[in-house]
Amino acid sequence: TYQGNLTLLGDSTLSGTTLNVSGPIAGNSNNLSLNMSGLTSLTNGANLLNNLNVFGDASLAGNFSTIGTQTYGGNLSLEGNTSLSGASASFNGVTGNGNSLTLNFNGTKLPVAIDSGFAGLKDLTVANDVTLNGSISTSGSQTYQGNASLAGDTTLSGTTASFNNTISGGGNDLSLNMSGLTSLDQGISNVSNFSSTGDVSLAGSFSTSGSQTFDGNVSLSGDAALSGSTGSIAGVVGNNNNLSLNFSGGSVAIDGAFSNVADFVAETDVSLNGSISTSGSQTYKGNTSLAGDTTLSGTTASFNN
Repeated sequence: TYQGNLTLLGDSTLSGTTLNVSGPIAGNSNNLSLNMSGLTSLTNGANLLNNLNVFGDASLAGNFSTIGTQTYGGNLSLEGNTSLSGASASFNGVTGNGNSLTLNFNGTKLPVAIDSGFAGLKDLTVANDVTLNGSISTSGSQTYQGNASLAGDTTLSGTTASFNNTISGGGNDLSLNMSGLTSLDQGISNVSNFSSTGDVSLAGSFSTSGSQTFDGNVSLSGDAALSGSTGSIAGVVGNNNNLSLNFSGGSVAIDGAFSNVADFVAETDVSLNGSISTSGSQTYKGNTSLAGDTTLSGTTASFNN
């Protein structure tokens, strides 16, 4: 038990049953290895460590900064809001206990793996590249500022989600279950099936090998192109951006909930219903059917069939 400040004068290894460090750890660019058979409690952060290795279960709070790697071999629980930064990191799972977690590991090209072992978090912020897999749930927001790729079928749940870069699907499914807005302003690629129960903001190329299902409102933050096998879209607010749809497996229903789109292109079969207005052109290259009384307005319109 260390109740005051802890300073490393050289590479250090601590072994025993349990460890409790109440004060901050000053690493002085040295390595720290902790090998406890019970719980290691570090509740006031650490700075300027070289590499940090924790072999057993650990409880953290505060800011933990390393020059090199952080490796957590046991279960990791948060006693308070926690920020981890360094070159790279390896986790065996995180129990948030309602606290927020920030990760910033940009020293190498290796992404940090986040999976269903991350649970009970409030807000999750990831500044580095990340691989996602399984069910990842937060009571607050999820923010992914680096590249995000899917290592398996992935479900994200929380209040809001934002991605700063294109999501690489790796042929896996992606399901979003956010009570607020999900921002996907750089598109997705190589996703199998995509679904979102909440509102979504889109831009760029949105490509799936399977279906796309948007149960909430879709708003365009830039020109967007959606393609896949089938598409189900509750409605689109274009914000004067262009929209193209290319779904090979079936007809897409378009109605009066599609509004304020600039130029609209449907490469796929469509069924039309209601008042559909664009500030630019409307182009229908597949088969077109009417599901109800329909009014189209814009600059020009063309139908290939």
